[in-house]
Amino acid sequence: MSKFNLSDEKLKRAVDNAVLELIRVQHEGRYSTVVLPIWLSSGAAVSVCIRAIGNSVSISDQGNSYLEAEDVNAQRTFSQIAQSIAEKHHVSYKDKAFSLDKVSFDNIAGAIGVVAEASRAAYDLAIDKVSERSEKNAKFEIDQKLRSYFPSHAVAKDVSIRGASNHEWKFSNVVTLDFRRKAVFEVVSSAPVAVYSVVTKFTDLKSLENSPTRVSVLNDRNGIGDLIRVLQQTSNVMDAQFTAEEIEAVVA
Repeated sequence: MSKFNLSDEKLKRAVDNAVLELIRVQHEGRYSTVVLPIWLSSGAAVSVCIRAIGNSVSISDQGNSYLEAEDVNAQRTFSQIAQSIAEKHHVSYKDKAFSLDKVSFDNIAGAIGVVAEASRAAYDLAIDKVSERSEKNAKFEIDQKLRSYFPSHAVAKDVSIRGASNHEWKFSNVVTLDFRRKAVFEVVSSAPVAVYSVVTKFTDLKSLENSPTRVSVLNDRNGIGDLIRVLQQTSNVMDAQFTAEEIEAVVA
């Protein structure tokens, strides 16, 4: 006879309760809405609506990921990539929503997962593409501004510099100042992973014996929040709309 273990039973109850908290279900007539533990990069949870049609069901994200993209002006990019995402996940994309029709009752679980994943993938890819385009534009504009403040021959873009670790890092711009002093500029988006990447690179440069001046140029100060203080530990921080006076103060 096996010995009853109270801690095992407690664990089972805790796990069951956790699952109930992770997945929320709301039933209303012939519709059921399921909120899943799958999150968009915006922080919003993915949800799907399940509707009974005869002996099968239709499952749709109801255009929720499109609406999330619309909130950050990424809806055009979302629309451009949505169809390819739908084909990759073998679902339909119509009227701004990902869906699967004529799903048997036995296959509801798998269909929910596929529609939810397509919804998440489309949103995250759209945001990535918009961020890349925004960063590319910001790098071009900053390169042009630096060339208006310094002699063109003193400004180089997409420059690789070896840090104290002997690893080679790539930076947006490097300006060569008097007496061979250098100022390194790096455009930073508001994404946390971008901030951490820049901090890593500048930390390595900071450890050099003759460390260059380091400048983080913010593409979106409002979006970066309190992570700006992390950047300030390894570099000067400026907005992309910096003035001649601000740049002179940094590189003086």
